[in-house]
Amino acid sequence: MEALWVTSWWGVLLLAAAGLVAFVFSQARPLVPLALAVWVSYAVHEVGHAALAIALGAKAKQVRLVRRGAGLGVVAPPLSPGRTRTVAVGGPLAGILGGVLVVLVAGSVMHLTAPQLVAPLVVVALNHAVNLLPTAPDGRHLFARARIVDPALQ
Repeated sequence: MEALWVTSWWGVLLLAAAGLVAFVFSQARPLVPLALAVWVSYAVHEVGHAALAIALGAKAKQVRLVRRGAGLGVVAPPLSPGRTRTVAVGGPLAGILGGVLVVLVAGSVMHLTAPQLVAPLVVVALNHAVNLLPTAPDGRHLFARARIVDPALQ
């Protein structure tokens, strides 16, 4: 089985840019944990999908993390609709938890105050929550075959 890096190349550029800006402008220091959290949380997001797919019955040898442009995706054998929805939600939840953890740890190491951490925490959470919208990749799986229950449409 081929090993894949669970990151993306642009994360290095994002982190370097945030570090440089924070070095020049002290007010930009919260950008460093935000950049790190975004980079790490994307990888955790995809690993969350893969781990949950395996936990719900997909054979580990058939679950793959694949490179998609600048990032990662997960390829897994088809699961039942309910399990597919669970796997769809698992990625964003893992990404949010991973990103929040990175922001809190990086913020603590950098001695940032709670108000300085609010924006990075909100950005990380919204970044993954948006994936659950019906038009987003994970949202498409979540809402696939969902019936609209609206009396006006019947």
